[in-house]
Amino acid sequence: MPANKLFILLFTLLFFPSFRPTSHPPTTHRLEIVFEPENHRFSSLERQIARNIIINASQKVRSLLSTLPKKIKVSLSVTNENLEEIGGVNGVALSNAPAEVAIVVSRKYPGGIQAAMQKSLSVIIFHEFHHLSRGWVYHDNAFEASILNASINEGLAIIFAEKYTGVKLARFDCPKEVNQWSKEIQSLSKQANFDHWMFEHPDGRSAIGYKVGKYLVQEAMKYSGENIVEISKHTPKEILQMASPIPLMGFRSPYPRSLPANHDKSLPFVENSTKLRYTPHP
Repeated sequence: MPANKLFILLFTLLFFPSFRPTSHPPTTHRLEIVFEPENHRFSSLERQIARNIIINASQKVRSLLSTLPKKIKVSLSVTNENLEEIGGVNGVALSNAPAEVAIVVSRKYPGGIQAAMQKSLSVIIFHEFHHLSRGWVYHDNAFEASILNASINEGLAIIFAEKYTGVKLARFDCPKEVNQWSKEIQSLSKQANFDHWMFEHPDGRSAIGYKVGKYLVQEAMKYSGENIVEISKHTPKEILQMASPIPLMGFRSPYPRSLPANHDKSLPFVENSTKLRYTPHP
């Protein structure tokens, strides 16, 4: 290169920095939203409502939970079930790798699909994304399979969603006898029927594990002084121990605020449930 041209180039780069090429760091977070067409063609308005709710909720969750996967796929479909008891929307955290959540919206919900999404879609995003942040999923689960583990993980997600959406679903209200239910679940054998304790029990009770988990997490928060984000960093075993009144006597939980060292190596959670929580198809 001739000397005069080299001088001009150097002068330009030094004194006119706007001429320099600008590098933009790649986006590290990705949210993929898929509308399944099998049994319902989502309208433009329905898609817009869903996208706005999912994007806003996911951004808030990400600001709270640092362990949320960087890339998440959310798929939506429609069901003919009413689902009124849970606000017209249900979902499941399907897998950790890749991180995926499947959501179903009820067309039978009072007011239809739009009403259901506006009522509870953000609740489901907060709930299922909390599961993703801990690795509590249907396929490649990071926790040992047990009803107690299920109860506490569900309780954490319920309280997290209630805290940050302001929506409380009556299905998960704790009855006055929930402490006795907690003792029942803690004494269950590994062969206990998952559906009976997490969904519908033959004796007429429903969502026992969800209510017990919510109760145990509330007790652990009360005695430890930790909020829902802080306590979500503990294992189910630690939370169970924190739920005792020992801290009232000056004891502070010695447990590290972390998930198990073998977080991605634990046995997968396998259950033959036919309930919507684990089989989100119409």
